[in-house]
Amino acid sequence: MTSASGIKEVWKRFVDFIEGHLANGSKKGIIAAWGGLSCDCEWLFRITKDTHHGALLMPRWCPLFMDPKKVVSHHTSCEPNTKHSAVLGHGCEEMWCFVTGDNCLLEARSAMADAKAQCAIAADSRFMNFIDKPVAMMAMVDVWAAKKKARDLRSAELKRKVPTGWIEGEDNSAAWKSSNVTSRVVVVMGPH
Repeated sequence: MTSASGIKEVWKRFVDFIEGHLANGSKKGIIAAWGGLSCDCEWLFRITKDTHHGALLMPRWCPLFMDPKKVVSHHTSCEPNTKHSAVLGHGCEEMWCFVTGDNCLLEARSAMADAKAQCAIAADSRFMNFIDKPVAMMAMVDVWAAKKKARDLRSAELKRKVPTGWIEGEDNSAAWKSSNVTSRVVVVMGPH
């Protein structure tokens, strides 16, 4: 980790790689991530719109997002769907095993193994028949609009006034205290 390249260098290589396959915009790309609308897209949004706004940009010519897991789980007539495949769950490894006929995905949950597995699933004709159906694709501008709205709501919450009857602690702590209550309330939130 100490010898890893910085985010700006890594991001530039990522963008150059994707844009290099899109023939200067004559082809369009699709950002695909298994179950990635809330996780992967959130990190893409944070990197390009929050932490490195203006410095790191999404690859050009990628107007769409697709979640292969959502396609498989939504369309019950899709053969990899558990209704037809007898696969337990819609996990990436399970779907890859069904599509390839193998019984395990070596190094499952490593980024490279999962990316290759998603490509194999999406390239399978039983999946491809559903790629133009509803819920398959979503415009990235819509993904970003939802992420921006959620971010703005979080930001507004931080700026909201303290409820009536409460005063903010003067010791810069996160706790509030009521003028008529002697105990303090501290809320601890775990990771999610």
